[in-house]
Formats: sequence, structure tokens, C-alpha cells
Amino acid sequence: MVEKTFGDETKSHRFVRAEKHATEAAATEFALTKGRQIVEQLGDHVFD
Repeated sequence: MVEKTFGDETKSHRFVRAEKHATEAAATEFALTKGRQIVEQLGDHVFD
């Protein structure tokens, strides 16, 4: 989930991944990387 606060309001965008990873740590790292990529590509528009 990606969250950002706009003034008094916190907005979030939930994204679901379906890949399989060998370890929980690998899955966590991939999810963080993907979340950063989404924010980088869409910016604040992800919360529209």
C-alpha cells in the first residue's frame, strides 16, 4: 500500500502483486521496489 498525506487527509493506493518469491525478504524487497516504481511513474495521480 502506498500512502500520502495531503493536508489533514491521508490517501492510500493498494496494489496487489501475484509473483512468487523464494523468501519473504525477497518478496518484501520486490514489493517495495514496485511501490517506488508506481509512485515514480504516476506521482500524486496514483491517488486520484
